[in-house]
Amino acid sequence: MSQETINIQGLKKANSLNGLKTINQVDINAALINASTLKRKREPIIIHEAFSEIPQKFVNCLDKASYVRPHMHMAPNQWELMCWVHGEIIALIFDDDGILSSKILMNENNSKIIEIPPFCYHSFITTDKGAYLEIRNCKYQPTIDRLYSKWSPPEESEQAKHYHERFFAAEVGDQIII
Repeated sequence: MSQETINIQGLKKANSLNGLKTINQVDINAALINASTLKRKREPIIIHEAFSEIPQKFVNCLDKASYVRPHMHMAPNQWELMCWVHGEIIALIFDDDGILSSKILMNENNSKIIEIPPFCYHSFITTDKGAYLEIRNCKYQPTIDRLYSKWSPPEESEQAKHYHERFFAAEVGDQIII
């Protein structure tokens, strides 16, 4: 059994019956509750079968304390499509210097879908708990498919919590650097 198979099997997966895959509100609620107990404060519900599959498809369930380090994808034509599913998600878009260029509210009354192009620094926060469907047209290769900003702290650093808290009050035009 490959490492990829072990990793996928260790993650929460979409319900599957005869090839049909579903994720219901009960699944999302359970993942949101579990996310608060996890180190990264988020739990994906995986739809794809392998990390090598294109596209990658999953519902990302985030607790308010989840810090998604600002990053970009650098392969030409490597986009990410986000579709609001639950709660309130805020997409944060930054320029190359850490200046917040867009803050997009995703909820039942606002934006539902965002496509993030390559070479665009971005992050996500949630005001309480939230979930979005993410579809990426690439394999999952976290050490090579993204570039983390130099102006943001690593996820598990001591600075990360304070840095993440600044996202909530930040306004377009603010420079958010460590």
